[in-house]
Amino acid sequence: MAWVHSVFRSKGIDEWTPGGAAGSLDECKRSATTAASNTAREVRAQNDRGTVITQAGPVVEFTYASGRASLVFVCLPDTVDPSRPPLYLLRRFHLALVDSDGSIPRC
Repeated sequence: MAWVHSVFRSKGIDEWTPGGAAGSLDECKRSATTAASNTAREVRAQNDRGTVITQAGPVVEFTYASGRASLVFVCLPDTVDPSRPPLYLLRRFHLALVDSDGSIPRC
């Protein structure tokens, strides 16, 4: 499964979106690199000369006057959803909210 990780910190963007399915990991990697290349080409055609766009494999980086952004096309097993925190993080967060005796601490 292909995913797109979009990051533009100065705008508060850090998100994962599904990019599509592939029959194999190799096919997914080829598709990810092609998608990154197409995205870089399309954005270059639409943007002014002040924007610097670089692409290396499945990674596209943008440098704007207002900050930097990136798109990373990632292939993951279809059982992985990077848009949700892993269960161990949820458990750790839950444990952090509970005192050692199991009571909820007062803030």
